[in-house]
Amino acid sequence: MADVFTKSKRSQIMARVQSKDTTPELIVRSTLHRLGYRFSLSSKNLPGKPDVVLSRFHKLIFVHGCFWHQHKGCKASDRPSSNSDYWNRKLDRNVLRDKKNIASLRNAGWDVLIIWECQIHKGFSLSNKLAKFMKRPNRRFRSFLCSGEKQLKGCCRKDKRNKAGCRNKNIHCEWLTTYVILTSTGNHSFKEALWQKIFKLLSISMH
Repeated sequence: MADVFTKSKRSQIMARVQSKDTTPELIVRSTLHRLGYRFSLSSKNLPGKPDVVLSRFHKLIFVHGCFWHQHKGCKASDRPSSNSDYWNRKLDRNVLRDKKNIASLRNAGWDVLIIWECQIHKGFSLSNKLAKFMKRPNRRFRSFLCSGEKQLKGCCRKDKRNKAGCRNKNIHCEWLTTYVILTSTGNHSFKEALWQKIFKLLSISMH
């Protein structure tokens, strides 16, 4: 596809591209809010910096621009013909990085949803898609919890101490104890810190 802009004009356009609080992101947040869900915004501690973090449900949402993240089959993802070597390298790196980040998040038990910019502009049922995603059980995370509960009961019983005082260094015991504390606190910043600890522990347990 031939670029309809000159190099200088293309450079000006790219310089004005927003990296956060884009219109699609705001629409997704607004829709989630109307559905009754509360969330936090982009977390720098998570791979790929998801646009919406629903820690309570262990779910993440990415709102991707079709060009920058190369939405397969979308016209908006067509690459400029001018300076093609540069754009091919840059966009290929973006695609590879996205795949690695999403794989890392899913391996750690996160449920991930990608919303594409063109889908929002086409007026597809965003509300239905988000509602189905939120109601979908996160089976992988539940399996982590079940496995951790069994090991936690066993090591705490042997140690004859309560959950918070268990001296067993079992990784499941440590992260599940953190999860128990998380569900009993109402402090948002403290919850975010606890989720980050759980994420790291879950990542360790996968290796």
